[in-house]
Amino acid sequence: FIVIFDLASEASFWQQKSRSSHSIGSIDRNNAEVIYKLLKPAADATQSLELQVSSNYQWEGSGDTEEFIGFLSETIESAVLDSLDDVWRMKNELDVAPYPEVRMRFLLEAITGWICRILISYLCSSNGYSETAAIWSRPFKQVRIQMSRAIQLCEQWEKSCLFFTQQLWASEASHRWEGEPPSLSYLQNFKNRLKEVLNLRGTYEQLVWVFSPQERERLGLSARMDDFLCKNLPTFSKVSADENNVFTGETSIGASQFFVEFQHFGELYKRPLIAKALQADREMIFGYIEAGVKNLREEFSRQPTEEPDIESASLNYVRHGRNIPNQVDRIVWASQLENRTREYLKLADSMLYDLANYDSLKEKLESLIKKVSKWCEDQFRAWCRLNQAAICRTSVSDGAEGAGGSLEFDASRTLLRLSTVDGHLHVGYPDGLVRLQREVRLLAGLGYPVPLQLNKVAALAETMYRHAIVLKQVAHFYNSIDSQMIPCQKALMLKSAMAFEHLIKFSHLKEKGDGKLPASKCQERCITWSQAEEVPIFISKLQALASNLMEENRRLRKIHYELISKIVSLMDVDLLRQQNKWRETLMTMRCCLSEIASSGGYPADHMGPWWAHLDRQLYKALEIQYLFGLETLNERMPEMRIELVYQQSQLSFQPPFEEIKSKYYREMRKFIAIPCHFRGVSDFGDSKSRTENSLIFSKIIENQSAGFYVCYQKAEFLFSRLRASMNQFQDWVALGNVDLEDLVDVQCREISDYESNFRALKRRGRAAEMLPNEIKIDCFTINCVFVKNSIEQLLQNLFDALVNCLRRSVQADYVAADTFLSGAVEKLSIRPQTVEEMAEAKDKHATLAKEQSRLADRLCCAEAKDKLLRDVVGAGVDSFAKTKAKWAKFQLMMESFKLMLNEQTGVCSQTSTPAFKIIKIFNLQPVPCML
Repeated sequence: FIVIFDLASEASFWQQKSRSSHSIGSIDRNNAEVIYKLLKPAADATQSLELQVSSNYQWEGSGDTEEFIGFLSETIESAVLDSLDDVWRMKNELDVAPYPEVRMRFLLEAITGWICRILISYLCSSNGYSETAAIWSRPFKQVRIQMSRAIQLCEQWEKSCLFFTQQLWASEASHRWEGEPPSLSYLQNFKNRLKEVLNLRGTYEQLVWVFSPQERERLGLSARMDDFLCKNLPTFSKVSADENNVFTGETSIGASQFFVEFQHFGELYKRPLIAKALQADREMIFGYIEAGVKNLREEFSRQPTEEPDIESASLNYVRHGRNIPNQVDRIVWASQLENRTREYLKLADSMLYDLANYDSLKEKLESLIKKVSKWCEDQFRAWCRLNQAAICRTSVSDGAEGAGGSLEFDASRTLLRLSTVDGHLHVGYPDGLVRLQREVRLLAGLGYPVPLQLNKVAALAETMYRHAIVLKQVAHFYNSIDSQMIPCQKALMLKSAMAFEHLIKFSHLKEKGDGKLPASKCQERCITWSQAEEVPIFISKLQALASNLMEENRRLRKIHYELISKIVSLMDVDLLRQQNKWRETLMTMRCCLSEIASSGGYPADHMGPWWAHLDRQLYKALEIQYLFGLETLNERMPEMRIELVYQQSQLSFQPPFEEIKSKYYREMRKFIAIPCHFRGVSDFGDSKSRTENSLIFSKIIENQSAGFYVCYQKAEFLFSRLRASMNQFQDWVALGNVDLEDLVDVQCREISDYESNFRALKRRGRAAEMLPNEIKIDCFTINCVFVKNSIEQLLQNLFDALVNCLRRSVQADYVAADTFLSGAVEKLSIRPQTVEEMAEAKDKHATLAKEQSRLADRLCCAEAKDKLLRDVVGAGVDSFAKTKAKWAKFQLMMESFKLMLNEQTGVCSQTSTPAFKIIKIFNLQPVPCML
């Protein structure tokens, strides 16, 4: 047996054997054909599964996972096993040799290997973004489903193999399985491997769930898992070592939990008996504390410097919040380090006081606590000096109230101020105050004595903090609204922006007087922080205007993008065949813009930039479709229907060719002139806008003028193709130019001529049916039904001419034969009495005998023609029976006349000698005696 790797290769082997030239006509070929037919459905199903696995479609979702493995299981049960059972039992139903047991064992083992390979390809396929197998990177819940289904599939195949070989086939009488079951050790090892991989993933997920993010980072759990995956799934002998390297956190978590337990049950461990019983554990905790102290000292030795940028000095601590200065963040970090050191000291004092080297450990802990505490105090005093100095500084420039500016809060300062430099809106609330509030709360919470001056400033800032945050949001919106506006719509936002700016500049004026005093007499002044009652009212008005400005901008942006999407959609709308859709879209856009202009009160000069921008986009869409239309004008022109007819013995078009050509060029000129008549969205604007609009779109014709020559060239080629469409019908209508009756009379002489013409006519009739009913030539659709009807009529006329000529030929033959027979019968009816009459009768008889053979041939030909006529039209010539009767009578009379002449000659020879001489002269033989 040859080596097989799967069911498909086994089916291919039997297929090749069935086609082998050495087995033609033999029993082996019959067996091979039967086996191949039984194995082919299952082989096709397995190859389809391999194709699905290679496409990696199963990783798109968990639903596909269950679907694929379920389909694989169903294929094995319904296709593979059924095919194998049919092959094993084929001797019962077909007279063929049984399938060899040894080969079936090899085939089962090969299918086992194929199942393992297909599962490996499925489970270990790459996710497309990493070289790591997807089974190690997918969510564990999904991987657990996949692996469990794969293990169940392996167990199902193992049970099926044992059931078929040891029970079902073993009890088969005609073809019994007598040997051992197939070796499935590879499948068992593969199943164990799947279980082991599942356990590895499960253990890893449990450790991830138990550890905190900081512990996982400290233990390097993710890095060790990546190191394990980089080894590309080592063999079974290396799994244990790699598992120990990856999951060393199991022992670490045990030690950490042990340390927590000591802290939780510290009072019990102080008891002498318990302390003595747990002596080894306490010494282990002592070692942990020593190592912890060493790590804390090293961490503190790498403490950040006084540099402002802490990240440039040290990265060994975690930032504790956003917007916290580096100096305060260092204090928080050091305080946490001090608390951890004190916890170690507390634990050592409570449980490890009687151990050796306790005094040395305590000294190290107390020394570290002092150093950290002193360092924190120095940092806190530096922070206090820095902020107290900032409070005393005065703002020296516009917008200097930043993080490094003054912390002085002036209640007489305006809430908002427009910068004369960049036009940005600034809040009269120092940014440093916001930072100072957070720092004071944080340091006070850590127990540091914050100076009274800083507390007062923070408390004062706290009263206006809520309003300041809202104002900063409004200022940020106002400063960034310019970047959110579409440039062509900025003019439309001018009215709302001026109202917003007017409220900021003249918010001190009363509402009644605000509209009565001219702007030139209004003093530009905003309310201050000291006007506490008016601040909330002002902020609410400001928020309302900002909200209106934002909503207006959003509404205009939304409408703009909707109009742009309509223009983009026009790039796919055929300018030749869908001009109505272009008109509808343009009308919709114009109505939308008109409604916006009227509802928003936007003047035409403010709408102009938006109109111009949209017209430029329309220009692009129109130019794309115009260029495409010029290139494919002959194909995409509106359909023109033409009829090809046969009139007055010639082919012609309806409407006439010149009219078709004129209509085509008229449509082409209409398309070329579209840009001249195209109007954009500003069609309803002023006359100046309409004039500029016309000039914009008419430039398309100038830019694309080079394509007109190609357009006309294609048109002439199209008309040449239209003329050429007649050529295939010219030969068919040639019959209409001749007299068919004369043609048949001249060409058809013999019956073979008629037979060949009838056969040719039948073939031509079938060929005529295959002629097209319609011919599509770009935009022209030629209806050929009328010319086909004319061709069928011409063929029918030819058929009628053949039938008529054949009928006339038969009738002519019968008439000639009848005339001859009538005269011959009349001549043979006269009985000669004298010698002269006998001599004359003898001459007539000889003459008739000569004509008899020619007449027989003519009647035979006429009979064949009549038979052909009956086969063709179902009816022949009616006078044939009478003529045939006359012919039979004529033949009998010829024989009788000959006998009569012999008889008369004998009589005459007996009665007279001269008569005997006559007999001698005529060489007549006397009639023998009949008695």
